[in-house]
Amino acid sequence: MFKRKNKNELKRHQKHKYRKIYLSVIAVVAAVFVIIVASPYWTGKSIDTEQTQNVVTGNSSFHLASAVYNKQSGNMLLEYYLGDSTDITSTSDDPDLSNLKFATRVVDMSHGGEDGQKLAIKSRKINNHFLVIEVSGIKNGFGDLKVDILPEKVNKRVNMQDFSKDNYIEFFVKESKVDLASGQVIKTNQNYLLDYRQYLINWNKKKIAKEQNSIKDAQATIQNDQNNLNAAKEKMEKVDASQKENYQNQISSLETDISENKSEVKQSQIAIAKYENTINDIKDGDFDS
Repeated sequence: MFKRKNKNELKRHQKHKYRKIYLSVIAVVAAVFVIIVASPYWTGKSIDTEQTQNVVTGNSSFHLASAVYNKQSGNMLLEYYLGDSTDITSTSDDPDLSNLKFATRVVDMSHGGEDGQKLAIKSRKINNHFLVIEVSGIKNGFGDLKVDILPEKVNKRVNMQDFSKDNYIEFFVKESKVDLASGQVIKTNQNYLLDYRQYLINWNKKKIAKEQNSIKDAQATIQNDQNNLNAAKEKMEKVDASQKENYQNQISSLETDISENKSEVKQSQIAIAKYENTINDIKDGDFDS
């Protein structure tokens, strides 16, 4: 009786032991699957550099300006803007950015085994806000390129806001997302500077378009309020004194809304003028450094 009880307990113990091992294996597999699915390499999310946390110093971070690939030559040009994405012409971080150099590496993740194939590159810091990477020897069907950028101090003694010594910044460039070119993609420094100017101009043009849409919305609201205001005034003249207060409250509310929207139109017009002046300054080379 005692031996039979021990055997039964041993079987139950072994059963629970195997169940724990099985559940542990399942948990590990599930965790690995979640990590793989969430990885930027598989999702391609890091192709949108606006979503990447990559602050270099102060308010400045990297943003992909363009990626152009020539299949025939196997060359690719990557252009990165470094600065404040909320105010692209800001120069507040320039003292720190002028003290930066960059170590770069580009790896073809579809060739060369598990670690990929390191590609031949040439990096150029065009100014404080523009870094270009010229990549050669790319094979068609590369799928994804991994771009590593390591900001480094030129003068190591200089204190820099939010700068991290080992701040490796990693991007993935998907083949399906790059622009294709049939001509030469590698350019001169002067042409890269023109690309930089165009990037700044396009940013300001987007801001102008946004303000123009705001003006259209405000004007439509003003027109609608004005129609309702006219109708309310006509009705107030026809009702007795006990009802006039309700219409007067409506009229006051509409007049306030009209005034506020007119103010918004004026502010948008001022902003548009500012962006247009900035575009002229960019064309004149005032932001080249």
